[in-house]
Amino acid sequence: MVVTRVRLSDGVLVPFAQVGLGQWRIDADLVPSLCRDVESAAQFGAGFELGMGRFAALAVEGDYTILYREQHEPQMLFAPHLWGGLLAARVRF
Repeated sequence: MVVTRVRLSDGVLVPFAQVGLGQWRIDADLVPSLCRDVESAAQFGAGFELGMGRFAALAVEGDYTILYREQHEPQMLFAPHLWGGLLAARVRF
């Protein structure tokens, strides 16, 4: 999936929005009990990044992924809409 992010301001607390288009797939090497579904998908997300000094930042993000499928196959993930969240930290040394 190709994702682009737009920062909506500059400063200590920086909100952002993102959009992604491409494929969504399960990594069956990591979780071998699941089948290898590959589906077209779009993702929309938003969040904010909190600057903590000159070299550190903390980011919180929520996203919504939509799977595009022509029909539902029994082996596919049952819900074509997925919600997700992410908490990340960045430190430059």
